[in-house]
Amino acid sequence: MAEPQRYLQNLNSSQRQVATRPDGHLLVLAGPGAGKTRALTARIGHLLIARQIPAREITAITFSRRAGAELRERVATMLAPGVTKAIHSGDATEDTARRPAVWAGTFHAFGARILRAGGARAFGRTHDFSIYDDDDTERTVRRVLNALGVRSGSARASDTGTEGSETSRTRSDVVANTVRAISLLKRTAGGLPNKATASDEMDAIFAAYEQELAQANAFDFDDLVSLSALALGADDELLGRVRARTRHLLIDEFQDTDPAQERLIAQLNAPDLCVVADPEQSIYAFRGTSPLVVERFLDTWHPATIIRLEQNYRSTRRIVAVAQRLRDASPASAITEPQSSGRDASSRNQPPRLRLWTENAVGDQIRFWTTNHPDREASLIVADIEKRLRDGCPPEEIAILTRTHAQMRPIEAALLKVADLPFVIVGGVAFFGREEVRDIMAYLRVARTDDDAAAFWRIINTPRRGLGPAMVIAISREMLALHPSTRNPLCALRRLTADGRAPEGGYDLLALIDELRAQFASGSPLPNLVRSAIELTRYRDHLSHTHPDDARERGRRLDTLTELASRHSDLRLFLDEVVLSTQVDGPREDIGSVRLSTVHAAKGAEFDHVYLPGCEHGVFPLKYQPPQAGSDDLVSAFVTSENPGPAHLAEERRVFYVGTTRARNTLTLSACTFRQIRRAKPSRFLTEIGSDLLVRCDPGTSNPVTIPSPTVQRTSARNSRPSSELAQT
Repeated sequence: MAEPQRYLQNLNSSQRQVATRPDGHLLVLAGPGAGKTRALTARIGHLLIARQIPAREITAITFSRRAGAELRERVATMLAPGVTKAIHSGDATEDTARRPAVWAGTFHAFGARILRAGGARAFGRTHDFSIYDDDDTERTVRRVLNALGVRSGSARASDTGTEGSETSRTRSDVVANTVRAISLLKRTAGGLPNKATASDEMDAIFAAYEQELAQANAFDFDDLVSLSALALGADDELLGRVRARTRHLLIDEFQDTDPAQERLIAQLNAPDLCVVADPEQSIYAFRGTSPLVVERFLDTWHPATIIRLEQNYRSTRRIVAVAQRLRDASPASAITEPQSSGRDASSRNQPPRLRLWTENAVGDQIRFWTTNHPDREASLIVADIEKRLRDGCPPEEIAILTRTHAQMRPIEAALLKVADLPFVIVGGVAFFGREEVRDIMAYLRVARTDDDAAAFWRIINTPRRGLGPAMVIAISREMLALHPSTRNPLCALRRLTADGRAPEGGYDLLALIDELRAQFASGSPLPNLVRSAIELTRYRDHLSHTHPDDARERGRRLDTLTELASRHSDLRLFLDEVVLSTQVDGPREDIGSVRLSTVHAAKGAEFDHVYLPGCEHGVFPLKYQPPQAGSDDLVSAFVTSENPGPAHLAEERRVFYVGTTRARNTLTLSACTFRQIRRAKPSRFLTEIGSDLLVRCDPGTSNPVTIPSPTVQRTSARNSRPSSELAQT
């Protein structure tokens, strides 16, 4: 057994309070780099060792599966070997009543456990349901819109058009907006259409989409949280079992909790609830989240203890001072509340502000470069990175963080011009979202069950086997003649082939699926099943024909998928792990490479050297573009109220704040005087930082310009504290 106080060693006084605070409601306000994971780990250790709480009563909710794995590893390292066996691997679908263990994972993984444990029955699904990812959802919505003949302006969703045409783009926008509307409905309205915000047309689309899911014995990603909360409310026996596993509930990144997740937390009603949050790092308004969730916690879970983690262990004093300046510039509580809420600011149960500080070195000056064009900005950043690499800096300790994907194009072009400069773009398509990975996984899904319609439609003609649009229509019509219990496209195809009404490719597809099913039924190891799917489909030949330029790289991803499959013995668990993985949960592709990503994709990461380009009005902060008057956009009822005015600016400041706080040692900001053939104005966030902290340098260097920059002069005397900020210890 571990020494009684071992888990409390190397904690500061605030972290020690978090670890040892008795049961109750606890809000931990943690600044960036303040050691929150260390504190959470110690709290779990205190529960297990000092208080002898059974591991099966402790659950930790994390932002990503990777964060959950890190938390489990830290607990395992802290505890003696005899205790580490209680640390559960975090598989998303383990029955909630089995295996006494500390569980750590995401809200969606936890919701999947609840639905697998019996919650799915409340919605007419079996425990063996499929989980639709965003691509499955998009394909299903597209079929629904086609069936309903939904229009958008002059373009019909079912019209045909050439790739890249205006009609094609309009159809794509309709699908994307509809997917977004459905997601927001489930995240904010508990999974049911809200007549106050959704049109009759949206109600019809929603109902048809839900019918498609039910017929396929599937839930989509948002259902895992919103419907698991409803399932607990409808099943007292299930609720009792789940509450027994969550008597001690710890939630990280609580500021990113959406309303559906709040409802799930309320159903759990944990007597010991510890949440860790920083309202200034709430940057997912487009997902229905708001920093107001921290205030709501204090209202809902009153009385609650508040502990502040303010000491930064990550960054230099100059970078911490920049972060504090941005916090000071935020509205009260870092939140701008909609006027419609009716709450007076004085009546809010506001959390206290954090005052960040550090004992780290003062560090290098915060550089600011200005240049005339994004191409020039990109070349300066890349040239500076080359110098750092020549000086021995590991590539993975350098990051270029952008506000938008569009900003990446000139930077990527500049990086490509430099031979032997390794870099990776993060924040685009994740590993498990790659076309080739999804295709092979779809074959495994169809091998497991007849019901997975989304997987079948994905692979019906991939690789090409002559099953084009005419066959898709024939299968869809045949499905109408089937009994509801077998109304799926695979059964329809079997009827068509049995009657001789299918082309040769239909027989080939069924033979391939049946071969995979035979291997699955015989207990073939998962890696062998993956290899068979690749070989039987001749998928590598398919890549050579369709993607000749990067077929080899795509083939390597299939090798990686095969290796990942070797870590699992259960196909369903493997499929769930894939669909429940977030942007950061796939295999690491940035080791040994400079990272180019959006700020959102860098959430939770840290680097020695960070570059933030595009510090201009319209980019950072991003220009708010409300829907046009008279728009018949299906989701206009939602997006018209999303981040208007001051709330949008507050959100943009938080994104900028997250970007700056990823840096450990150096931070370089840059702006262009022209972007997209328009004159650009420097970001107001530069003014908020102030010229006493932000040093304008000759572009591409650390040499201060001789003439002070008027664009970054301080406008507020309340923040003029450079000497005290840099002298804090």
